[in-house]
Amino acid sequence: MSPDVGLETIGRIADALGVALIDLLVLEPARHMDDAELALRSSAPDNDFIPANDLLQAIDEANGARLQRYSRAGRPRVAR
Repeated sequence: MSPDVGLETIGRIADALGVALIDLLVLEPARHMDDAELALRSSAPDNDFIPANDLLQAIDEANGARLQRYSRAGRPRVAR
């Protein structure tokens, strides 16, 4: 993964998600979460969350990284 994610990469992610670039850059002020808010978030269904590995993979793909899509186990190398 690239340590420096630029606006171009974020723009490609925004396009893939179907949102505007600015929607991904909006900063929300930090707020204190009380016990009720933590309980509400902990009971949210799994489909309300995005796995961190999926996000990192999307960033790598937007940066043009070639992703290995299948296992090469047991396959001989092809001479090129």
